[in-house]
Amino acid sequence: GGSEQPSGLGTMIDVVLRRRPDEYWYYEIKTALSPRACVREALGQLLEYAYWPGAREAGRLIICGESPLDVDGQKYVDELRRRFQLPISY
Repeated sequence: GGSEQPSGLGTMIDVVLRRRPDEYWYYEIKTALSPRACVREALGQLLEYAYWPGAREAGRLIICGESPLDVDGQKYVDELRRRFQLPISY
């Protein structure tokens, strides 16, 4: 594991956890006041880190926000997982 790891795309990932030699979890830390804003700010970054051509795909994409995820936020994250098969969580 470690913090502020190069994505290989000229950007920095807040935290990368290496689970196995071929599996990585990417964490994006946000300080927005609402969980909705944290998800909005982190989602594009995490998708780019994991799926941009030449990127190292992640086994999990984790958004870390200061405030806990509310009911609507959890429904949204669940829908992203279900509809797009994204390995995302908050």
